[in-house]
Amino acid sequence: MPDDISWVSCNRDSEVPPNAVHVDKEMFVIRGNYSGDTIPGKWVRNLHSGYVSHGGREIQLDNFEVLCIPKDRYQWEKSRDGQPPSGAIEAGNTSGGEKLYVAQGKINGQKCIGKLHPSHKCAYFPWGTAEHRETKCKDANEREVVLSPRHPNHIMNLDLNDDPPPSYWEIYPNGCPDFPPHCRCERSFSCSGDELCTSGPAPRSQPPSRRPGPRPFYPSASVCPGSYPGVWSSMGAGAQSAFNTLTPQASNKAEACREEFYWVECKATNPPPPDAVKAEGEVYVIRQKYKGDLIPGKWPVRLKKGYISYGGREIELSSFEVLCIPRANYQWIEASRGKIPPGAVIGGKTANGETLYIARGRVNNEPCTGKVQPSHRCAYYPWRFREHKRENYTVLCFF
Repeated sequence: MPDDISWVSCNRDSEVPPNAVHVDKEMFVIRGNYSGDTIPGKWVRNLHSGYVSHGGREIQLDNFEVLCIPKDRYQWEKSRDGQPPSGAIEAGNTSGGEKLYVAQGKINGQKCIGKLHPSHKCAYFPWGTAEHRETKCKDANEREVVLSPRHPNHIMNLDLNDDPPPSYWEIYPNGCPDFPPHCRCERSFSCSGDELCTSGPAPRSQPPSRRPGPRPFYPSASVCPGSYPGVWSSMGAGAQSAFNTLTPQASNKAEACREEFYWVECKATNPPPPDAVKAEGEVYVIRQKYKGDLIPGKWPVRLKKGYISYGGREIELSSFEVLCIPRANYQWIEASRGKIPPGAVIGGKTANGETLYIARGRVNNEPCTGKVQPSHRCAYYPWRFREHKRENYTVLCFF
């Protein structure tokens, strides 16, 4: 490795090291270890997390290495079909020994950093809890720090300006790939609402007739009896995203609820993204991590702040993830004392693994969204510096 290129060990709350390679002021090039691979990815400082992609999912990291190169020593160029230019910077490798390279691109209009995987003829990006596959790339040509006079180093950059990304069913015509075997149920295509199943949706040769036309790739989330967890960001270093799948015996109502949903990284000063779930007025559903919990909360857009509740207090946020559901295919169902209606959308988890759901209510006659914590037999709402407890609430569910 040339002397001017280095990898610096950091954690999610570290100060940015000198000469860290970045694509904007809050996103930096990293690499981390997962499932035997060393994988390049992104460090989003305002979200206090690193991210890599593996096996169809976005993997969250607390510890990683940051790529450091003097800023005048690299630039971005094009490439296709996952093939790195001669002398490309080696940023990682698979457990089988294949070299991986750094890729930069845009997913749903937002910048992203991921891995170039030559044998797969594509780049993969971690974004919105999923792994996104793209085939058209740019690479970054090192201007001075080179491995040989004729073979400059490169960093890869994805260009999405020409064609839309491939659909889910173009990428996985037979359904999701196998995931690591940490699921508590067998690899069938059903599981109960209380199980975490990483088997993915049942194999299909054709997409469902209800799927919309071309749109950014978000893996399909499916209904299980009693809950609708879909595709979720993991909690803590190396944790997995989870899929629940539609049982063959599921009701027609559950089948009709089959839809996509996703979470979009957002700043409180941004406008709401398309398909953002609105509770009432200009209050939107969000989630954010705090003290090991992933907590649903509210975003009153006019206040330019997000809020969640924890430990009796209202926690103010400047950035978070916004829940998006296409075609507003959801409803709010009344419940009380920790009960959860069928088809409820999972909003987060506690550090101990308890599932949290999305609650809507009013505090001092103002609309609020917060969390239902079943073991506490209540909902909690953030409002005016405090956490407010309510035994009666409405829960976000799919039709």
